[in-house]
Amino acid sequence: RSRSDAIQGTDPSLSGLHMISSRRAGPGGGGRRATFCYVKVPRSDRRHAPGEAHPHIAYLVRVHSDLGTFPSERTWYELRFSRIAKLHAELAELHPGLQLPGLPRTRWFANRHPSYVAEICSDLERYFMQLLASWCRQYESYDGFLMLLDAAHHGLATPAPADGQPRH
Repeated sequence: RSRSDAIQGTDPSLSGLHMISSRRAGPGGGGRRATFCYVKVPRSDRRHAPGEAHPHIAYLVRVHSDLGTFPSERTWYELRFSRIAKLHAELAELHPGLQLPGLPRTRWFANRHPSYVAEICSDLERYFMQLLASWCRQYESYDGFLMLLDAAHHGLATPAPADGQPRH
């Protein structure tokens, strides 16, 4: 299968449910490859971090494939919008050859209203699906994409391309 054939779709608004054949299974997986992978942002939660004056919205993100659900069936990547924006900026700097989708626009006022939060969840899901597709075109694997989400979840620096990965 060629790289261009590795990503297919059916939903015209996203260029589809991105089908990927490049993810290798982890330990004990026998080198099996995933036949599909997609990102879901089904909901958000209002959080109040210690030491912060105001609550924030945490967007709950999961990656699904036929090799498993990441981070797991019972957990989520919890991402504040500020961490997603930081990830986006760091990707532009560290991965210049990566075609980044547009980051959803936010607003300063009424940004915790339920209808607005639902709209942002949908926009973020579309953003992450497009980012996943771009990542797989560039690096032919979604392992690194999972590392990006994990780093953003934990507030860590965005991983640079591994040696041997294209940087153009």
